[in-house]
Amino acid sequence: MKTATVVLNLTKEGHYVTLAGVTPAELLLLVAEHHANAGGKPVVELKPDATEVKREANEEVSRLMSKYAANKVFKLFPGATPTLPTDFKQAEELGVKTVLPTSKLTEVRIA
Repeated sequence: MKTATVVLNLTKEGHYVTLAGVTPAELLLLVAEHHANAGGKPVVELKPDATEVKREANEEVSRLMSKYAANKVFKLFPGATPTLPTDFKQAEELGVKTVLPTSKLTEVRIA
């Protein structure tokens, strides 16, 4: 699975964050979450990493659910064997067209 370092614009006012090790599936989730607030173009810069990670689709979904709100991950990747985007361009294009359920992207987990 490909990974990249991504600079995201989270708002129209220009609040930027840099994330490393982002997969196409994670990029889809981030773009879907932030494209409306970022004026339709949250990805400022994307640099593919030289290495890839070995991860099955269900492992990637589990990883995303540990980082982000489960209802949003389930909306994007439903079922026991979800189909994940394989490249970053496809992920970005799908993310802009996706409407996620309203709630916080991340959840506070109480141990």
